[in-house]
Order: sequence, then C-alpha cells, then structure tokens
Amino acid sequence: LGKSWEYCPNLLDNIFAEDFSLNLLKNKKDLQFCAVAHLQPKKGFDILIKAFSKVVESYPEASLLIGGDGPEREKLGVLIKELNLDANIELLGALNRIQVRNLMRDSKYFVLSSHIETFGVVVIEALSQGAAVVATKCGGPESIVQPDDGVLVPVNDIESLSAAMLNIIKQNKDPILIRKNCVERFSEPVFVSRLLKHYNDTIK
Repeated sequence: LGKSWEYCPNLLDNIFAEDFSLNLLKNKKDLQFCAVAHLQPKKGFDILIKAFSKVVESYPEASLLIGGDGPEREKLGVLIKELNLDANIELLGALNRIQVRNLMRDSKYFVLSSHIETFGVVVIEALSQGAAVVATKCGGPESIVQPDDGVLVPVNDIESLSAAMLNIIKQNKDPILIRKNCVERFSEPVFVSRLLKHYNDTIK
C-alpha cells in the first residue's frame, strides 16, 4: 500500500568469485555443455537429455556432463542408453564445490532445465566461470540471465530447449564478458554495498 520494495539476490560464493587468470576462459572445451543439480524430477533432466539428443543430430561431437546424484539417476541412465547417447552424455555423480567450479570453467555452456527454481544460485555460479547459459523460465533465472549471458526458454519444452542450445552455439558469446557482468552484479562487495544502501536509506 504505497510502499516500494526491492529484493537483494543471492550472492556469489567466494570460491566462484575469486580472481583467476582469465586466459583459462579462452580454453573452454568447444561444444561441451554441463548441468549441475540434485537428480530429481523437478530438475527436468529427462527433458534436457531428450533436447540434447537433437543437438547431437547437428553436432555429433557435442557433449553434456551432468553433475549431481539423486533418485532419478538410474532412470536417466536408462534414457541415455535408449537414445544412444552413451558417447555424448556422462553422469558424473556427486561433486564437491571445487569440482563444480572446474566443470563450469571447462564447459562453454551451462543448461538449467528445472520446472521451478526460487533463484537458481547454480546459474550465477556458471556465469561466474564464463559459461553461456540456457535456462528455463522457472522462476529464478528470469532475474539473472541477460542477453549477453544466454537464453531463456519455456519450462518443459523439448523443442525450445534444443533450439536454444543450437542457437547459443552459433552465438559464440564472450566468456570473459559473461564473467565480468556476473561479478559486477552478484559478488559479495556488490551485495554488501547494495544492502548497506538500503539500510542507510531506511534510517534516513
């Protein structure tokens, strides 16, 4: 009722924000996609795998590395075999934070196929490592992904997801610019500065 409000997004973990030689981002593996999440139905990995099968039709050498474990792992493994994608998709199992960071740093693209997310910290983690993002409009990514970062697609839409992955390959986005934009928006100093401003404005 007449009151204005502004949300403060989650901040980027220092493991992902810390400085490193940006030359590493120039050595990303071409046509390597990655995804990281708990393997459960709401993460939409079955949709991702089916969409990726269409990417492989155009790029037989494309790869998708999926980090995470959970109740869907066996089912997803069966789906990968049914689609003859054993040579293209690997289920990596549970990863620690450093392994997640390194996977994102090596990969040129990150995909989030969730049906619902409140924010999607994993998206800013991927952006911080210079990975271009394809994400569903599942609640969180809409406030994160910008045109220079990646592409947003409808939830639970195999055709749109595969088309976006094919499109982002052609766009050849700049990983250094992707990281720069992410750190400028989501690093701890930026978060603290924004929060202090809100406190000071409230006190005044």
